Amino acid sequence: MKRFVVFSIGISVFCSFALPASDAPVARQPADLLFGVTDTANRFATSTCECSVTISENGKELLDEPLLPWTGGPSLFDYQMPFTFPDPAVYHIVMTGNSTASGTFQSFQVSYDERVHENPNDTSADSGLVFDFAMIGLVLLIAGSLYLCYKEAARQ
Repeated sequence: MKRFVVFSIGISVFCSFALPASDAPVARQPADLLFGVTDTANRFATSTCECSVTISENGKELLDEPLLPWTGGPSLFDYQMPFTFPDPAVYHIVMTGNSTASGTFQSFQVSYDERVHENPNDTSADSGLVFDFAMIGLVLLIAGSLYLCYKEAARQ
Protein backbone atom coordinates (compact mmCIF):
# COMPACT_ATOMS: atom_id res chain seq x y z
CA MET A 1 0.00 0.00 0.00
CA LYS A 2 1.25 3.48 -0.77
CA ARG A 3 0.67 6.61 1.24
CA PHE A 4 -0.19 9.75 -0.66
CA VAL A 5 -0.34 13.17 0.85
CA VAL A 6 -1.71 15.86 -1.42
CA PHE A 7 -1.14 19.55 -0.90
CA SER A 8 -2.71 22.44 -2.77
CA ILE A 9 -0.48 25.42 -3.39
CA GLY A 10 -1.64 28.48 -5.20
CA ILE A 11 -4.30 27.65 -7.73
CA SER A 12 -2.63 25.31 -10.11
CA VAL A 13 0.08 23.13 -8.59
CA PHE A 14 -0.58 19.98 -6.58
CA CYS A 15 2.13 17.85 -5.01
CA SER A 16 2.05 14.27 -3.79
CA PHE A 17 4.48 12.42 -1.60
CA ALA A 18 4.52 8.64 -1.39
CA LEU A 19 6.40 6.12 0.68
CA PRO A 20 6.11 2.80 -1.16
CA ALA A 21 5.47 -0.59 0.38
CA SER A 22 4.29 0.60 3.77
CA ASP A 23 1.82 2.92 5.42
CA ALA A 24 4.52 3.87 7.87
CA PRO A 25 8.24 4.15 7.17
CA VAL A 26 10.46 2.14 9.48
CA ALA A 27 13.53 3.46 11.26
CA ARG A 28 16.89 2.26 9.90
CA GLN A 29 15.28 0.74 6.78
CA PRO A 30 15.70 2.41 3.37
CA ALA A 31 12.68 4.27 2.02
CA ASP A 32 12.11 5.86 -1.36
CA LEU A 33 10.35 9.18 -1.05
CA LEU A 34 8.49 9.86 -4.29
CA PHE A 35 7.29 13.29 -5.37
CA GLY A 36 4.89 14.23 -8.13
CA VAL A 37 3.73 17.62 -9.32
CA THR A 38 0.65 18.24 -11.43
CA ASP A 39 0.03 21.72 -12.77
CA THR A 40 -3.51 22.23 -14.04
CA ALA A 41 -2.33 25.23 -16.09
CA ASN A 42 0.28 23.05 -17.86
CA ARG A 43 3.14 25.41 -17.01
CA PHE A 44 5.20 23.05 -14.85
CA ALA A 45 8.00 21.02 -16.41
CA THR A 46 10.72 19.11 -14.60
CA SER A 47 13.23 20.66 -17.01
CA THR A 48 12.45 24.15 -15.65
CA CYS A 49 12.35 23.28 -11.96
CA GLU A 50 15.10 23.33 -9.40
CA CYS A 51 13.30 21.00 -7.01
CA SER A 52 14.80 19.98 -3.70
CA VAL A 53 13.87 18.18 -0.50
CA THR A 54 14.77 18.96 3.09
CA ILE A 55 14.27 16.47 5.91
CA SER A 56 14.66 17.50 9.53
CA GLU A 57 13.94 16.14 13.00
CA ASN A 58 13.31 18.53 15.89
CA GLY A 59 14.84 21.37 13.88
CA LYS A 60 18.02 19.40 13.05
CA GLU A 61 18.51 19.22 9.29
CA LEU A 62 19.34 15.69 8.14
CA LEU A 63 19.07 16.15 4.37
CA ASP A 64 18.96 19.11 1.98
CA GLU A 65 19.44 17.86 -1.57
CA PRO A 66 18.17 18.40 -5.11
CA LEU A 67 15.50 15.85 -5.95
CA LEU A 68 16.50 13.06 -8.30
CA PRO A 69 14.50 12.49 -11.50
CA TRP A 70 12.06 9.58 -11.32
CA THR A 71 13.53 6.58 -13.15
CA GLY A 72 10.88 3.95 -12.49
CA GLY A 73 9.06 4.16 -15.83
CA PRO A 74 5.65 5.69 -16.57
CA SER A 75 4.20 7.06 -13.35
CA LEU A 76 2.54 10.04 -11.76
CA PHE A 77 5.85 10.73 -9.97
CA ASP A 78 8.44 13.17 -11.25
CA TYR A 79 11.12 12.89 -8.56
CA GLN A 80 12.52 10.47 -6.02
CA MET A 81 14.83 10.60 -3.03
CA PRO A 82 16.15 7.54 -1.21
CA PHE A 83 16.47 8.13 2.50
CA THR A 84 16.93 6.03 5.62
CA PHE A 85 15.26 7.54 8.67
CA PRO A 86 17.74 7.03 11.52
CA ASP A 87 15.35 6.74 14.49
CA PRO A 88 11.67 6.40 15.35
CA ALA A 89 10.49 10.02 15.43
CA VAL A 90 8.46 12.61 13.60
CA TYR A 91 10.31 14.05 10.61
CA HIS A 92 9.52 17.28 8.79
CA ILE A 93 9.73 16.88 4.99
CA VAL A 94 9.81 19.97 2.75
CA MET A 95 9.70 20.01 -1.05
CA THR A 96 10.74 23.25 -2.72
CA GLY A 97 10.36 24.06 -6.40
CA ASN A 98 11.93 27.12 -8.01
CA SER A 99 11.32 27.98 -11.64
CA THR A 100 14.42 28.46 -13.79
CA ALA A 101 12.52 30.03 -16.72
CA SER A 102 10.27 33.06 -16.84
CA GLY A 103 6.64 32.59 -17.77
CA THR A 104 6.41 29.10 -16.32
CA PHE A 105 5.06 28.07 -12.93
CA GLN A 106 5.21 30.02 -9.68
CA SER A 107 7.86 28.84 -7.21
CA PHE A 108 6.41 26.79 -4.37
CA GLN A 109 7.17 25.07 -1.08
CA VAL A 110 5.09 22.33 0.53
CA SER A 111 5.74 20.34 3.67
CA TYR A 112 4.35 17.67 5.94
CA ASP A 113 5.32 15.66 9.00
CA GLU A 114 5.95 11.92 8.73
CA ARG A 115 5.95 9.60 11.72
CA VAL A 116 8.61 6.88 11.51
CA HIS A 117 8.14 3.74 13.59
CA GLU A 118 10.54 1.26 15.17
CA ASN A 119 8.97 -1.66 13.31
CA PRO A 120 6.42 -1.97 10.49
CA ASN A 121 3.63 -3.18 12.78
CA ASP A 122 3.93 -0.34 15.30
CA THR A 123 1.19 2.11 14.37
CA SER A 124 -0.07 2.68 17.92
CA ALA A 125 0.93 6.34 17.85
CA ASP A 126 -1.36 6.85 14.83
CA SER A 127 -4.46 5.36 16.48
CA GLY A 128 -5.48 8.83 17.68
CA LEU A 129 -5.79 9.88 14.06
CA VAL A 130 -8.40 7.17 13.42
CA PHE A 131 -10.36 8.45 16.43
CA ASP A 132 -10.13 12.03 15.11
CA PHE A 133 -11.51 11.02 11.71
CA ALA A 134 -14.28 8.98 13.35
CA MET A 135 -15.29 11.99 15.45
CA ILE A 136 -15.28 14.29 12.41
CA GLY A 137 -17.49 11.78 10.58
CA LEU A 138 -19.88 11.61 13.52
CA VAL A 139 -20.13 15.41 13.75
CA LEU A 140 -20.83 15.65 9.99
CA LEU A 141 -23.48 12.93 10.26
CA ILE A 142 -25.24 14.72 13.14
CA ALA A 143 -25.01 18.10 11.35
CA GLY A 144 -26.46 16.58 8.17
CA SER A 145 -29.32 14.97 10.11
CA LEU A 146 -30.13 18.23 11.90
CA TYR A 147 -30.11 20.09 8.59
CA LEU A 148 -32.53 17.59 7.02
CA CYS A 149 -34.84 17.82 10.06
CA TYR A 150 -34.75 21.64 9.92
CA LYS A 151 -35.44 21.62 6.17
CA GLU A 152 -38.40 19.24 6.65
CA ALA A 153 -39.83 21.35 9.48
CA ALA A 154 -39.51 24.54 7.42
CA ARG A 155 -41.37 22.94 4.54
CA GLN A 156 -44.44 22.18 6.76
